[in-house]
Amino acid sequence: SREQEEPLSALPEAERMQARQLLVRDRIRSRFYRDVFLIYLSPDELDQREVDAHPTVLHFLESVEATGHLYHFMQGQPAQQKAFRLGQLLQKIVQLHEMYARVALATQHPSYRDTFVGLSTRERLASMAKDHYPPLTLSNELTLAALLCPFAEFVRWVQDKTTTSDFVLPPDPKRT
Repeated sequence: SREQEEPLSALPEAERMQARQLLVRDRIRSRFYRDVFLIYLSPDELDQREVDAHPTVLHFLESVEATGHLYHFMQGQPAQQKAFRLGQLLQKIVQLHEMYARVALATQHPSYRDTFVGLSTRERLASMAKDHYPPLTLSNELTLAALLCPFAEFVRWVQDKTTTSDFVLPPDPKRT
C-alpha cells in the first residue's frame, strides 16, 4: 500500500529525478493555463476595454508578445520563457479550436446525434475516444480560423464554457 502512495520511491534515482521534473513542469504549465483561461479571461477579471482593444486572437497574442509585462500570467518571466509560454498559448488555442470543432462535427453525425444529447464535452470526447474518432488535420486553414477568430467572441466562448463547467483543456501533444 505504501508503494501505491509513493510510486516514485520504487524507481531508480535517475528515473525518479526525471519523473519529478516532469511533474513540476506539468504543474507549472497547468498553473499557466489556469491563469490565462480561468483567471485572466474570467468575466470578473477581464476589462471590456481590453477585449475591445484586440480585434482578433492574433492581435491579443501579438499584444502579449510586445507587452508581456502587462499581463499577470506573463509577469516575472525571462524573455526566453515568455517566448516559450507564448508558443504554448498559441498551440493550446489552436488545439482548443480543433478539439471543439471535432466535437461539433461528431455531434452532427447520425451515429452520435442522439447519444450526445445532454452530455458534457468531456463525456462526448470520452465516447469519441472509445470509437477512435480521428482528430481534425491541423491545417493552415484550421490555424488561421483559430487566430483570426474575433477576440471578443473567443472571450465570450471561454467564459461561457467555464461558467457552465464545460471547458476542457486538451492535453499537450506527445513529444517524440
